Amino acid sequence: MATDVAGLIVRVCQLVPQWLGEDLSEFEYLPAGYSNDNYQFRHRQQRYVIRLPIGARDPADWRLERAFYEAPGEVRIPEVVAFDVDAGVMISRWIEGPLMVDAPPTHDRLISFLQALHHNLAEAPRTYDPIARSLRNLATPGPGRPSKRVARLASESNWPRADLSACHNDFNPWNVICAPNGQWVTLDWESHGNNDPLFDLVTMHQGLGLDDGALPGLCDELLGAAAAPGRVEQVLIGFWVREYAWAFAETQRGNNRAELDEQKLLAEGKLAALGS
Repeated sequence: MATDVAGLIVRVCQLVPQWLGEDLSEFEYLPAGYSNDNYQFRHRQQRYVIRLPIGARDPADWRLERAFYEAPGEVRIPEVVAFDVDAGVMISRWIEGPLMVDAPPTHDRLISFLQALHHNLAEAPRTYDPIARSLRNLATPGPGRPSKRVARLASESNWPRADLSACHNDFNPWNVICAPNGQWVTLDWESHGNNDPLFDLVTMHQGLGLDDGALPGLCDELLGAAAAPGRVEQVLIGFWVREYAWAFAETQRGNNRAELDEQKLLAEGKLAALGS
């Protein structure tokens, strides 16, 4: 896609007034992500990323995300340079290293990292309920109508309220960078909230396309005990309902990416395979 360099320079200088446009260069579009446009660029000798959300969104998530970045903690996160919480536009320092989608972890490494992540996260100021969000997204006005199967599953789901812990809630392989020092840096904390910790594991497991047969055992390892009967399937349903509903809402708002239609089809197929 064509890059409006002049417009990007104006936006960067609005967020960081002390930077001069003549010191900004090498703007490059980063293709990962469906709800934001991201560009890598250089300011003098340092590289940064600017995140530009697509379309109108509720800024409540961005306010919580900025608060998360500003709070001290043990979790490796990007260094934020500027954040416009009303528009969701953020500039952060570039982190060298491949995305996890291009450097998948071993099962043991994934479990140990998630256990440490959940342990180090402070209790969040809200509960993250993917089903409630999905119901709102399925009601997004526009030209289309949601899948009857997905709408039924969303309306019938009783999302777990017990055993909640602070979670990322969008812990997919495009939101983790494998830094050269071996540490993982987790991006995009706008969905941060208290949730079933299995939701983060399921999100990464499904995003990486790992073996579904191994998922129950991984869930038991993460919890340190056997998951209650039906819990893993319930989380899987909650995840795929959310994936469908989010993509549906984006297309209703005019975000006409072929990848979003593919995501809806994939989610419907996964939900059908779950036998619901």
